[in-house]
Formats: sequence, C-alpha cells, structure tokens
Amino acid sequence: MSKINNRVTMKEVNFFTWFRFKRAFLRFFGDDPEMEETSFLQRFFLFRKVRKNAENYFCHYDSKQAGFLSLRTNKGTEAFIYGIAVEPEFRGKGLGKFMMRFSEERAQKTNKKFMALGVKSNNEPAIGLYKKFDYNRLGEGITYLEKTVEKRSSDISPQLKLETIQEFTDEIQGQFQRIIFSIIEEKSGSDGIEYMEENRIPMYNQQLKSFVSKSKGQLLRIQEKERPLGFLLLSQKGKVLKGALYSTRETWNTNFFTDLFYSLIEQFNLEEDDKIIIRTPIHVVESLENLNASTIQRDKSRDKLLMFKKLS
Repeated sequence: MSKINNRVTMKEVNFFTWFRFKRAFLRFFGDDPEMEETSFLQRFFLFRKVRKNAENYFCHYDSKQAGFLSLRTNKGTEAFIYGIAVEPEFRGKGLGKFMMRFSEERAQKTNKKFMALGVKSNNEPAIGLYKKFDYNRLGEGITYLEKTVEKRSSDISPQLKLETIQEFTDEIQGQFQRIIFSIIEEKSGSDGIEYMEENRIPMYNQQLKSFVSKSKGQLLRIQEKERPLGFLLLSQKGKVLKGALYSTRETWNTNFFTDLFYSLIEQFNLEEDDKIIIRTPIHVVESLENLNASTIQRDKSRDKLLMFKKLS
C-alpha cells in the first residue's frame, strides 16, 4: 500500500480484490464500442493480459474506494496506462492528479522513459488533465469509416491495385515504417519518433509478421500505376470486412477512399448489404472534402487518441 497523504492511499489489487477491480473497470469502460464488440472469450483474455502485465491499484479516499489505476510497466521503454478512473462522488478532490503522479513515480522506479495512454477523443475533461501533465498526441488518433455495399455497378472501374503480401520482408517493413514515421513526425516531432521506434514499431512488426505468416488475415499493399501508396491490414468475418489503413499523405482525399472501397468490393467480390469498416488516422479523415456527401460514413463514437510524454 502506498500512502500519498493522510486521506489518499493507493492499494495494489490482489487475488481477493481482483474481481472487484474487474467490475469497476467494466463499469467505466464497458460501454466503449470496441469493448462492447468483444466476445466473452475475448474479454477473458483481455483481462488476463491486464492481470498479468499491469500493476493494478485501487485509490482510496478516507479508506473508501474512490477510483482505480491500471499501469503496464513490463514492456519497452514506456509505462502504459490501461485505465484510470475516479468514482463520480469523489471527483473534484484531485484524485485523478494523484494517480497521474503516482503512475509517473512507478514509471521512473521501473526505469521507463515514456508514459502513454489511450483516451476517447470526446473525453475533454480527461484530455485536459493529461495536457496539464504535458502529454501530447501521438499523431492525431484513430477513427473508423464504414460503407455498406450497394448494388454493384459495372460503370465503376477502380484504379487502385491491391497486392497481397505473402511475406513480411525487410523491404515491406521499411516501406511500412516510412509511412508511419512521416505521419508521426509531422504531428509529434522527434520525441514521437523516438517513442515509436522503441515501443510501437517493434510491436507492429511482430504483429504483422505473425498476421502474415499464420494467415490470420491479409496484408495488402495499395498501389496506383505500380506506385506504392500504403498498406491495408484486413480480416473478414461473415458479411463484415475490417481493415486498418496506413497510407501516404497524397491519399488523403475523398477520391482515394472512394476508389479504395470500390477496389475492396471488386477484389473480395462483396455483395449487397455487406459492410466494410476501415480504421484510419483522424487527421486523414478530417482533411477529406465532401465525405458526408458520399456513401462513406464516419463512426465518431469510436474515435480515440493515443497520448504520450517523455519523462525527464
């Protein structure tokens, strides 16, 4: 147990209090669209990861449970906040700030260089708190574009070529990293690049190699007249095709996205009422013109930011 002052203490979750912690976590974050979509088995493995990889604490105010903190410190050079929350009746007492300071103390004790966390883009109070602690956005966060397939038209001829990558080679890895770095450097500077190199890129490379080698889905290289424009990580379940897009600045226009969706419809022979969901950076979508006038919809309820800071 760590005592911050006479009224506030941080008490580590143990075997006997784990399920109380899990219930509290779900109460605060269970309505997250990504959490809602998970199956019982997926949630089981998610919480097993939290229990195994994170330091989990209850925050007590005058001996009453007032909030919680989940902090991962066992990977890379970052301490990542899985979750931080204060019960409504205890807000306004500075407990969020206490837990933020506590997490940084734990990060420094475990020799971490960076702090990082994810937050919904419409959670202005939380974002305001993180900014007070000198957190910055890593890039501009992610959003989702959706398209329901309509009656196919023979008049549409997509110009993009979608090449299936059979092996995650050094060449593919280099192209992928250059795209990521070009976006991060513009928005987050050299600290953002350093954070990515030490934490996210190794994780991405490992995941992509596993994804391709174990045929968990498809990694597509997007090209136009043999010119590479980006990559698309795809998986299909039933009538829904899901993907994560990483593309160059020159693709940030409505024509590209329209062409991409129609290319996917053709290549995967999608039928009427099938759905395509593409995850892409927020700033890419916000640079598009006439998006609302097209048949592509943006799901803002799932918008998220990744924020980070370099510890002194």
